[in-house]
Amino acid sequence: MNPVKIEGKLVNGAFALCTWWYCSRCGRPTLSVHEAEECCKPQMCECGKPAEYPYSGCKQCREETRRKRDQAIFDKAKKVKWEDYEGHQLVCDRDDEFYSDPWEIFDTHYTDPPKWAWGTCAKKLTIDAQRVVDDAIDNEGAFEDAPNYVPDLTELQKALDDVCAQIPETYWKDETVVVAFEEEAEEYRKESDQ
Repeated sequence: MNPVKIEGKLVNGAFALCTWWYCSRCGRPTLSVHEAEECCKPQMCECGKPAEYPYSGCKQCREETRRKRDQAIFDKAKKVKWEDYEGHQLVCDRDDEFYSDPWEIFDTHYTDPPKWAWGTCAKKLTIDAQRVVDDAIDNEGAFEDAPNYVPDLTELQKALDDVCAQIPETYWKDETVVVAFEEEAEEYRKESDQ
């Protein structure tokens, strides 16, 4: 926006003429008049509407892009009926919360029960002894050669593996599995209408 030109001498052992441009709105200095002109100009979305700062697109286009991305993920996912699902939990797409079964989801979203949810996958906690030691050395500001003094970590790794074995599995949303329960949702709707 309205670039302003500044000329001056650069002093660093030598004298030279230097030209700077800066944005008249925010004062950001640049070496290019083009950058100064473009600085603080409203960004335009591909559709022609103004983009919302700090995004490069308008809200409507961002939502459409997100919807298409989500639809592509859904389309790629393996579809499984609730009675055939072998996972332990479900993740409702509407609120990203974990549920034990469709009826728990229906109780939360009783006005409009969903017909599907994401599956989950179980992961065990793992801790790498070498990484723990390396991070500690880096974060504590140990001297340069400290890694050369690290002994064999086999026993520490065994102890960490034993600790991890005691911790139950953690469940994560699995966007490669869609659990469908249309019949159950319809049954719930009929029961709640009575």
